[in-house]
Amino acid sequence: MDNWIIFSGFIGIVLVGIMGFLLGATKRVPMTSFSELCLAARFQSWSFANLTGILASFISMLMIAIFASGHGHMNSTGNATGLAMFLTLLFAFYKFGYHSILQMSRESAWRIHYTLGIATLVIGLAHTVLVFQQLGVSVVFASMTSVFGLVSLGLMFMGVIPAKFVIYDHFKVLHFLSFIGLLFTIYHMIDTAIRHKSLLSIFTAGANCIVLLGYIGQRIYVSVASSWFQAVVQKWEVISEKQQKYIFLYLSIPGFRFKPGQWTRLSVPSLSTVSHPFTLIPTDKHDANVAIFIKVTGKFTKKLAASDGRNLSLSLQGPYGLPSLPSLPSCELVLFVVGGTGVTPALSLLPSVAACGQKTSLFWCLRSEVLLQHALPFLQANLDDLSCITVKGHAETVGGVSVTEWLEKMEKHHSSEGLRRGTIFVCGPASMAQEVRMAMKVSKGSMKWCLHVEQFQFLPMQPKIGRTSRTRKAEVASKHEEV
Repeated sequence: MDNWIIFSGFIGIVLVGIMGFLLGATKRVPMTSFSELCLAARFQSWSFANLTGILASFISMLMIAIFASGHGHMNSTGNATGLAMFLTLLFAFYKFGYHSILQMSRESAWRIHYTLGIATLVIGLAHTVLVFQQLGVSVVFASMTSVFGLVSLGLMFMGVIPAKFVIYDHFKVLHFLSFIGLLFTIYHMIDTAIRHKSLLSIFTAGANCIVLLGYIGQRIYVSVASSWFQAVVQKWEVISEKQQKYIFLYLSIPGFRFKPGQWTRLSVPSLSTVSHPFTLIPTDKHDANVAIFIKVTGKFTKKLAASDGRNLSLSLQGPYGLPSLPSLPSCELVLFVVGGTGVTPALSLLPSVAACGQKTSLFWCLRSEVLLQHALPFLQANLDDLSCITVKGHAETVGGVSVTEWLEKMEKHHSSEGLRRGTIFVCGPASMAQEVRMAMKVSKGSMKWCLHVEQFQFLPMQPKIGRTSRTRKAEVASKHEEV
């Protein structure tokens, strides 16, 4: 019974990929009501398409686990674990991967990877309990295959659970244990396939091996490619302002190309064993072609600020991320609503959108005059009279005008010009994104808005220790500040 169910599950994955590609392709043409309903971020940056895919995956895994064959639930839960692991691996790729076929951002893919990883652990734990129950402790520990399966589960738990309790650097090191556990699991699958010689076990092991080899190959490529992009520091500036520090990096990296809105992983081996994500800013100043603006808030950026940048060995991995905004046919107007260093993606996106002939306006609230001085030259040529920028202590108001009031003003103005479709790009505190959502909900104008929120919630909420969470919540953090 479970054979045809699990085969149907794998076929369903392919069909979901085709549907995702077709839905994602609608970004290149005006959004329909159906595609917008599916792709728009709604719940904690999850879209209905994300939630539907996850729900379908959970139902498939549950059905495989419940509908046991002649070998009982011990084997059916093992098959369900194999499918769950396969799905988890599909969403682990950094560059081209299954998320690319689905036209999904790397950030969304990581959230799905994490969710499916938890499902893998839960089903794997149920499988382990049934193995001990049916075979007994002595039989389990007498079998190398069973021992490898048990070790793999333990390593995976050790590589995931600390996400809630440790800083980013430590988590990335511990998460490597999950990969080691994965290798033990692959051995367990291959040995099971050889012993059982069933089409299902062979297919499950083979599918996981193919995805694993693809993942390893991509990681090797990324590591090798990063050695090609050694950065030469053209300008290194650390400025203190009101008990806050900012780092402004201008790097020369021959051959390194990226699209507006993309990000990189900055590797500084002498300061950290892991690389850290930051937004890429194109520049032609100071003989550099890449700029990175960083707010000093965590352990890594504090070390970076205290060092002599010109003597550091720096390299960039990537670039990563899909373009954050729809192409020209999709909308007539793009509004940027940003807070603090959340402006960094707009530094490349706004000029790019303006160059395509779309109307743009900016709403930016920040606390730092230093940041304003460094960022304004990237924006000034494309700012219109309706843009609002102010240095204040509250993200809710800009120049005495709230986000809601500003959006109402923009809608009224552009509706009178005959515009009917626009995009609002938000990168700032969660309260700012929420206010934009509320403004869109109560809007009575004729404009049709598409909302894009960048909050970079790759991992679950982490502790404030060291402030190295990759989650942007009360403050604008992550790729632009500290990760």
